[in-house]
Amino acid sequence: TIDVTALMGGDFGGLVDAHDAAEGYGADLDTWVDTFATAFNAQHNAGFDQAGTAGGDFFAFTAGREAITLGVDTTLRADPTLLAIAGAATAAAGDGDNLAVLLDVEDQLLHAGATRTTTEALADIYAEVGRDIETAEMDQSVFELQLEDILMLRDSVSAVDLDEEATNLMAYQASYQAAARVLTATNELLDVL
Repeated sequence: TIDVTALMGGDFGGLVDAHDAAEGYGADLDTWVDTFATAFNAQHNAGFDQAGTAGGDFFAFTAGREAITLGVDTTLRADPTLLAIAGAATAAAGDGDNLAVLLDVEDQLLHAGATRTTTEALADIYAEVGRDIETAEMDQSVFELQLEDILMLRDSVSAVDLDEEATNLMAYQASYQAAARVLTATNELLDVL
């Protein structure tokens, strides 16, 4: 097999590279959503709703397309009393023990091998996108300068320089006038002879 994308350059190669980078960002976001939503769902399942029933999933998403399918579970959206914010099935009204733990999920080290919080992991994704954009802008500037240099080199070899041509025309005109004077002087000399 031949991988033709390895040899791509120009506009099409840039589009292929941009597509690959976007796929990578999408995969990073999918991983981030899966990790956070799974941990949040697990904690929500550990809590109890108003009826004293164990909670269900808070978030719903499709595996492999987590970032674009993430949403609050439809059952929970239809009936907010199913929010599992109590810490026990027999908890008194106003018990928010599980709610406090749910809010703490954001600060747990869930990402990047249990070394980054949810906020830090998302910031890492944003930073990667920013670095890649900055690198692409710098590359564009460098390539534009290289193109200008190449065009100037080409023009110095093959293009018409108007200043140089004007100088040549003046030299040709002076040569013509000198040749005309020589002919005039020769004519006068012949007339005298």
